[in-house]
Amino acid sequence: MAYIERIIVSGFRGILSPLGLDFVQGTKCLSMILYGANGTGKSSITDAWEWLTTGKIQHLAREGAEEGAYPHKAAKAGASYVEIQFSDSAIRTVKLEFDHSRTTRPKPSGNLEQARQLITHPCHIRYGDLTRFVFLRKAERYDALAALMGFVPQMEYQKALRRVQSAFEREVTQLTHVKQDAEMRFKTHFELSVVEIDKALQQIAVCCQGYQIPAVLNIEEAKSANKKLQNFLAKDPTAKKLADYQSLETALRACAISNDLISQFSAVRDAVGRLKALQSDDFMAQLLIPLFQAADEFFSKVEHSGKCPLCGKQFDGDLQEHVKNELASMRHLEQLLDLLKTCREALSNTLTTQKVLIHAFDSSLDTAKPTIDENLRKKFRDAAEAVDASLGRIKSLITFDSTSITDELINNLREEENLLPTLIETFERSKSTLQEEAKSRKEALDNDPARLKIVNDAQFVSTGLDLIQEVENKENTLRKTQTVLDNYKIVVGDFVTACLSDVQKRFDDISDNVQIYFEHLEKYTEGLGAPKLSLQTDQDRSVVLEVFFHGEKVSPAYKYLSESQLNSFGVAVFIASATHFNKECKFLILDDVVNSFDSYKRPLLIDLIKNHLQDRQILLLTHDRFWRELLQRSLPNWKKIDFTGYTFGVGPTVSPGMQALTRVEHALSRDEPDEACRLLYQYMEGMLQELSERFECEVKFNRRNEFTLDTLLDRFRVRLEKKLKDDHPLTKAVADLFSANAYRNWATHCKNPQSPIQKGEVEEVLSKWKSVEAMVICQQEDCFEILRYNNKDAFSCQCGKTQLSKNTGQ
Repeated sequence: MAYIERIIVSGFRGILSPLGLDFVQGTKCLSMILYGANGTGKSSITDAWEWLTTGKIQHLAREGAEEGAYPHKAAKAGASYVEIQFSDSAIRTVKLEFDHSRTTRPKPSGNLEQARQLITHPCHIRYGDLTRFVFLRKAERYDALAALMGFVPQMEYQKALRRVQSAFEREVTQLTHVKQDAEMRFKTHFELSVVEIDKALQQIAVCCQGYQIPAVLNIEEAKSANKKLQNFLAKDPTAKKLADYQSLETALRACAISNDLISQFSAVRDAVGRLKALQSDDFMAQLLIPLFQAADEFFSKVEHSGKCPLCGKQFDGDLQEHVKNELASMRHLEQLLDLLKTCREALSNTLTTQKVLIHAFDSSLDTAKPTIDENLRKKFRDAAEAVDASLGRIKSLITFDSTSITDELINNLREEENLLPTLIETFERSKSTLQEEAKSRKEALDNDPARLKIVNDAQFVSTGLDLIQEVENKENTLRKTQTVLDNYKIVVGDFVTACLSDVQKRFDDISDNVQIYFEHLEKYTEGLGAPKLSLQTDQDRSVVLEVFFHGEKVSPAYKYLSESQLNSFGVAVFIASATHFNKECKFLILDDVVNSFDSYKRPLLIDLIKNHLQDRQILLLTHDRFWRELLQRSLPNWKKIDFTGYTFGVGPTVSPGMQALTRVEHALSRDEPDEACRLLYQYMEGMLQELSERFECEVKFNRRNEFTLDTLLDRFRVRLEKKLKDDHPLTKAVADLFSANAYRNWATHCKNPQSPIQKGEVEEVLSKWKSVEAMVICQQEDCFEILRYNNKDAFSCQCGKTQLSKNTGQ
C-alpha cells in the first residue's frame, strides 16, 4: 500500500518558488485540507499531479494549451518540476522535470514508471470534470467517463480505428462515383441501357469486319483488332497528309508573342525619357543619391558630433537634418529610378522567356513536310525573322547605364517603339493567313467520305476498348476495396464489442459502490436511488445515466435530476472508480468538488469520507471558507494549510490552516480583542444555528428570518433544560454562558462596535463556549460529529459512543 508523504511543485503553472506539501505527522501519512481563494494556485497542484502521473494535462489540452504552457512564465530552465515522495520503499521519491529544449519530453527521475503502474486509474477530480460529466452529450460523457474510469487508451484506439474506417468508407463512395461515371460513358458510347461487355464486343467486331480483321470474341482479341485497325489507318496516304497539317498547326501555335511586350517596352522608353529630362537639369543628383542614403543610415547608428564624417570639419547646423532634407528633395528622382528599374526588369523577363519565333516554328515542324503555298510560307518566315531581329535590338538597347543616358539611346528606343507594333501586326496577319490555309486543306481531307468512315470506326473501336477496360478496372478496384472495408469493419466491430464488454464490466464492478455513495449523498432526497450507467450498444461511444425515482426507472436521469444531484452521480462514479481500480495507491485529490452542493449535502460528503474512505489519504482543495470551517471541525485530525495570498514572482503565500476557535485564540495572542470578538461571534452564531437544528430547538417565529446569537443561545438553553434537566453538566454550562456578564458585554459589542470590549471578556466567553462545544461534539477519533436528537429524549452521534440524556448525566 502506498501513501504520499510529500509533494513538491516548482516553477509549474501558477507556482514559481518551490512549494512543499508535507503529509507526514509522526509516523502517519495524513489527509490534508488546503484552503485558498480563487487564483492563489490551488489547481496548479492538481495539474502538477496529473502531469507527473500521466504526462499530460487533459483539461488544458482540450483548450489548445499544450506542454509549452506548463512552466511558470518566470521559471528558469531546470526550475520547473514536480516531485512526489511515496511511503513505498520500492518507489520512494520520483520527479518529473520540464525540459525547455524539448517541451514534449520531460526528464524523469526515480522509479517514475513503477509509480505510474501503481496509479492505474485517475485519482484526481476537479469541479470542471463533474460539470463536463453532467452537461455533455452522450458521446462526450462517454469520453469523460473514460477519463474518470481509466479506459482512455482503448477509447482513443477505438476512435482511431473509426477514423480509418470513415476514410475507407469515403474512398469506397468516391470509387463508386468514379465507376458510375465510367459506366455512364460506356452506355452512351455503345448506346446500351445497361453495361454489357459482350454486346460491346459484338459492336467492335462489326466495325472490324469491313477491314478484313478476324472476329472479336474477347478483350484480348479486341485489343489485337484495335491495333490492326490503327495500323490500317496510319498507312492510309491521307493520314500522313493530315498529320503534316496537324504538325503545321502546332508549329504556328508555338510562334506566339507576349501580349505585354509592347506595353512593357513603352513603359521603359517613357521612364528613360523622363529620367533623361531630370538629368539634364541636375546631372550630379543621381550620383549623390547612394551617398546621401549611406550618410542617413550612418547618422542613424552613431551619436551626432556636429562634424562631417568625411572631412572632419565642423558643420554649421544639423548635419543629419541636412542629409534628410537633401534626400527629400531627391525623392522624385529616386522614385523615377525605382520605376525604371521595375519596368526594365519586367521587360527583360518577358524577352528572356520569349521564344525566337523562327526557331520555334522550325523545331515544331521537325520532319513534317506539309504541302502549302510557298508564297504564304515565305511571307510568314520573313515576318517572323523581322520580329526576332527587332526583339534582339531591344534586348541590346535596354542594357544601358542609367547614369549616362544619351540622345542616341533615346532616338533608338523611340524608333523601335514605333516599329515594333507594325512588325507584330504583319507577323500576326501572315500567321493567321497560313493557319487558315492549313485548316482549309485539312478540312478538305477530313471531309472525304471514305476517310471519315475509317477515322470514325478506328475512333469508335479505340474509345470503346478503353471504356471496356476502364469499367472493368473500376469494378475490380471497387470490389477489392469494398472487401477490405468489409473485413476491416469486422475487426473494428469485434474490438468495439470487446471494449464495450470491458467498459460494462468496469461499470458492473463499481455499480454497488456507486449506488451506496450516491444514495448516501442523496439520503434526504425522497424516492431517489438505484443509479446506473447504461451503455448504448447501438453506438460506439454513448452512455446514459439512469435512476429510479419513486419506484419508476428514469432514463435519462436528466428528466428529473438537478445539477447538484447529477454532480452527486459524478462524485459517486469517481470515488467508486478511484477506490476500486487503484488497489495499491491510496491517494485521492478532490479539487473544489462541492461547488454545487448546498449546506445540507456538504456534511453528507464528509460523512461519506469518514464512513467509506477511512483507508484513503485525501488532499481536499477548496476556496469556500464556510466549507473549510465545516471540514476543519469535522476532520480535526487532518493536516490543514491555507493559501492566504498570491504574488506572481513567488506563488501562493502559505500559512498553517487554523480552525475558527484557533484563529480567535491567535487574535487574542496578538492583543486584538475586537478581531477575536468578531471571529468568535460569527462562529458561535453559525454553530448555534446548526445545534438548534440538530437538537430540534423551538425558536420564536421571525418574519425577517433573522435570529440573534442571544435568541439562539436562549432557546438552546431552554431545550436542554427540558430534555436533560437543570442539573446536567451541559445545561449548566450553557446557562452559565448565557447569564455571564462577559457574554452580555461581548454580545453588545458585536452589535455596537462603539461599546468597549476587553480581552479578558472574550477569553472568558471563549473558555465557556469551548466547554459547551466539547460536550455537544463527539470526541471519539474519526467521528467528531455534532450530536442530534434521537427521538428518545437523548442526543447522540452517528458512531453511538457519545450520548447525552438526563439519566447519564454526561
